[in-house]
Amino acid sequence: RLRFFRNDVPSDNRYVAVRLRGNGETTNRDAVGARVEIEMRTGPPAMEPDAGDASAHSGFSPRSDGEASRTKLIKTLRAGEGFLSQSSKWLHFGLGPADSIEKVSVRWPGGEREEFTGLDVNRKYYLDQGSGLARREEIPGVASVLSLSSPRCPLPGGQARIPLVSQAPMPQLMYEDFQGQTHPLRAGKGEWLLVTLWASWCQPCRLELRDLATRKDELRAVALNVVALSVDGLSDNRTGPVDARAYMSSIEFPFVSGRATRDLIWIFQILNNTHIRGRQTSLPLPSSFLVNPEGMLTAIYKGPASPDGLLRDIQKFSRTVTERFARTGPLDGRVIQHPLIEQYRKKDSTKVLFVLSSELQKAGLIDEAERQYLYLLENDPDYGLAHYNLGLLYLRQKKLVDSRRRLETAVRLMPDHALAHKNLGRLHHTEGRGTQARKCYHRAVQLHPEDPEPHYLLGLIELSEAGLDRAMVHFEQAVKRNPNLAQVHNNLGLIHVHKGNMDQARGHYEKALSIDPSFADAANNFGGLLMREGKYHDAMSYFQRTLEVEPGHPDARRNLQSVRKSIREEEALP
Repeated sequence: RLRFFRNDVPSDNRYVAVRLRGNGETTNRDAVGARVEIEMRTGPPAMEPDAGDASAHSGFSPRSDGEASRTKLIKTLRAGEGFLSQSSKWLHFGLGPADSIEKVSVRWPGGEREEFTGLDVNRKYYLDQGSGLARREEIPGVASVLSLSSPRCPLPGGQARIPLVSQAPMPQLMYEDFQGQTHPLRAGKGEWLLVTLWASWCQPCRLELRDLATRKDELRAVALNVVALSVDGLSDNRTGPVDARAYMSSIEFPFVSGRATRDLIWIFQILNNTHIRGRQTSLPLPSSFLVNPEGMLTAIYKGPASPDGLLRDIQKFSRTVTERFARTGPLDGRVIQHPLIEQYRKKDSTKVLFVLSSELQKAGLIDEAERQYLYLLENDPDYGLAHYNLGLLYLRQKKLVDSRRRLETAVRLMPDHALAHKNLGRLHHTEGRGTQARKCYHRAVQLHPEDPEPHYLLGLIELSEAGLDRAMVHFEQAVKRNPNLAQVHNNLGLIHVHKGNMDQARGHYEKALSIDPSFADAANNFGGLLMREGKYHDAMSYFQRTLEVEPGHPDARRNLQSVRKSIREEEALP
């Protein structure tokens, strides 16, 4: 959205602007460094200026003896002003009340001095070195296609109406009635829905609900249903559901009412934070959310939502992004329609949907996140990040076929996305496709060489296939990038034990346990190494340590029995 504001301030002051052109021999073409002096004249004043006269503050000194006064103005043409900035090559002189220009003198950078005459006020001129003539710039008349208007900026107050350009499906939510029974919020059933959060101790909330009740016939005439959800008792003990129910009865509230849960409020907070970017604050009371008949969140109201405003928003409802965009601004204007701008708006809407889906996924609302991702992909099938996140979502749900399809699509759409390759490799490895997993991990290493995890995962594949040397190379690359990977040190200890390098194995086990003292497998493996070296009492302490952390560890229990037997046999020797 582009708006041009012109500041119309009445003034009798005048100006002249000049653009210098050097001869290219003794002076550069832009005439940078030239000094311009303007001598001008003001007519005799009719009276002494008083304190309110513009000339008394303009730096000009009209004479009081009936003669014209002369003033000199001086400017130097510079190449730029400030940091990483460029000034205009036009030198603009504010003349104040001066009505004529005596002459213009230019001292060119080469040292030549030249005078120009015949300049009028309120004009722009080109001054070419060596010509002695001031050539007036002729500005072609262009009919303006802009229509003048007087913008009326909204006054600050306790209400905010936020119509949404990027609309998203309203999450499928549940609320409680005053008896504690759970009910679904039925959005998208061919009718409008307004969900308002309120409290009985909130005076603006009470006024809003009373207005909605009073105008019920008008609201129902446009198929608007209201669900008023009380937050009484959630934040403090001043009031409770009983107080909310009593107020609703007192005004004979004709719509649905009930109680909001903490989870429901958190979802509304996510909706607010997603659609209203910038400084995020907790939702005020009252806060309301308007859902259109297709189930799309259309507007958010902070502070009381007036019936007149609701009726106006419903009547002006638009299904196209461009129309919604035109109606979101606080000031009237004309929307620029261009394919690139339309493309940007579509991308912005997709981004809003993606952020909303991601936030719902982080909040553990997996089913709702999946629903939002699928809606996003209906509108933008090539949005790779949505395919990737869906793939991870399905992977955690053990829906391996769906996960593989989404992750393969993500890799196709985002061939340079290292995480997509890495997680697709995990999936192939889980399903026993080692060759495909290796390929994905190697690609992840190429894309993100400093990430230790692909090396670790490659090491696991080699270890499972008895490729100890190759596994050791990858594990060593992993700890080179991150020395604090306890699991990798444990695996390196296993490999070194197999190769008979007990000192190296001991170092890796000790490192693993220093990183994670509760690492049961590392403690058990270290105990096994000590047992092989005949250090039975030390070995027994590590097996006991393993069982303290993980009482059901089968290897540690068996090893503890074995080491105790060895100790008894050793003590029985003469």
